Amino acid sequence: TVPCTGVGGDFYDVIPVPNGFVAIVADVCGKGVPAALLASMVQGKFHGQVGMQTAGGDSLADAVQAVNAFVYSRTPPEKYVTLTVLRYTHLKSGAQIELVNGGHVAPMIVRADGRVEIIRDGDLPVGLLDFARFHMIHLTLAVGDRIVLLSDGITEAENEDGTQFGFAELQR
Repeated sequence: TVPCTGVGGDFYDVIPVPNGFVAIVADVCGKGVPAALLASMVQGKFHGQVGMQTAGGDSLADAVQAVNAFVYSRTPPEKYVTLTVLRYTHLKSGAQIELVNGGHVAPMIVRADGRVEIIRDGDLPVGLLDFARFHMIHLTLAVGDRIVLLSDGITEAENEDGTQFGFAELQR
């Protein structure tokens, strides 16, 4: 990743788990060192939650719920995080996906035949409200399908004329 300033609050991580992995793409509100520090805290908290989830059977939604409480209790009201997390479980016929979207850019599935499906379902940003609740979205990928997680740094990237790349171009 390349931050738009010297230091930024976008991050991604992939955590190996039995028979697959857990992935996160997140964007902390704001820029610079404060956003980077909060991103580091969220990444660490999420790692801990995934470890507890794997050991204790908590859901991915529970992990995001715990991160929400953590961020809400430690940041001013104008600080929050958008994120998409998924658990990828390998199957012989493809993959099972459990996904939670906390106010983040909609993920896409690119099917093997080229069709693009936008996953618009989701919840509030993380850390914004203490009473926010998060739910899991269950998806199935066939062999050859791909799921795309991204940050708005892709869709909001500008060319020399100041025109943003945009979501339509991303789909194309």
